[in-house]
Amino acid sequence: MRTRSRSPKKAKDEQIFPIRVRVKVPEEGYGQQYVEIQEWLIENAGRDNFAWNADSVPGIDASAFYFYDLEIAVRFIERFGLSLVEWSQ
Repeated sequence: MRTRSRSPKKAKDEQIFPIRVRVKVPEEGYGQQYVEIQEWLIENAGRDNFAWNADSVPGIDASAFYFYDLEIAVRFIERFGLSLVEWSQ
């Protein structure tokens, strides 16, 4: 199966998780929001039910978040007001 990534971790995540949400990294970076995001994901998705990888789109710094549950993915985007780059399901 061909994946969208060359990184072994990203390739594995893309095979395991059916939903990928790609978001723009805020201009100032995640800062304190990094910890908030991590804690929210663990509490709401569960430790082994998401993945977070650095990603890129030409000219855009991005992060890719992977989920099993579409509802959690939607709640995540709404909670943190992140800008979508691409939504794959």
